[in-house]
Amino acid sequence: MFEALLEEAGVLKRILDAVKELVNQANVSFSPTGITIHSMDSSCVALLHLVLCDDGFQHFRCDASTVVGINFVTMSKILKGARNDDSVTIRKKDEDDFLTLILESKDGKDVVSFEMKEMDIDAESLGVPETEYEVTVSMDSASFQNKMRYLAQFGDAVTIEAEPSCVKFSVNGEQASGSISLRSSSSGDEDDGLDEGVKINRKNDVSLSFALRYLQTFTKATTLSNRVRLSLSNAVPLSVSYDIEGLGFITYYLAPKIDDDEDDEEDEDEEVEENAEEQDVKEEDEEEDY
Repeated sequence: MFEALLEEAGVLKRILDAVKELVNQANVSFSPTGITIHSMDSSCVALLHLVLCDDGFQHFRCDASTVVGINFVTMSKILKGARNDDSVTIRKKDEDDFLTLILESKDGKDVVSFEMKEMDIDAESLGVPETEYEVTVSMDSASFQNKMRYLAQFGDAVTIEAEPSCVKFSVNGEQASGSISLRSSSSGDEDDGLDEGVKINRKNDVSLSFALRYLQTFTKATTLSNRVRLSLSNAVPLSVSYDIEGLGFITYYLAPKIDDDEDDEEDEDEEVEENAEEQDVKEEDEEEDY
């Protein structure tokens, strides 16, 4: 038996908005300690990691760990029938092949109940990348969202570079190129007026490029937290994390873009090797004919 109660359906609505744009459906793990999702997007470029802790719910019961396939688009449609201050209960009995969602108004006079079919999703069990990051940047989440939208007008990819007291977001488009540089708050005080308190923790210089469309998708989680944390190391996925106050967190991982020049060099190397092999074969054939 699993049962969890949230007093504000609006919180779950915002979580689903932050999930379903990247992952339409996934296996969700229910355990005595909370709810967890690990899922790749359909292109296998980005990974979603969501944790909702048991003590963040007003009521939480899980007799045994279980995995349930859930369609987040369908769940989001059901939650549209609830006001933000309505309560939402998620329930699954051991013998059922569906989830029950109960939406109830504060006065208890308005109750909506839906049974959502469990999905059979064939997906690999994924772990969370364990990385010692060279750079961590903490900044206002709305500011990060606005800057990604702004840069996306000019190109498909953004290069993130971290220096001792500055992080720079650069775009190189066909019609225009430019960059946004954010200085670290010198005092460490988030209210000192320097872009709402940008904090940079840097061990080494990092410069990586990422697809802007994914970063824009990640910023759907802006409504869940007023801060976002970017963690970077060369040649590893970027981590973009939002804390959900009192409930848990949502973290996205995004693989860096490979430079086109590097691809060309690799292709050239492969072509040279293939030509060399063909030449060797040709010479061997000529020797045999002789």
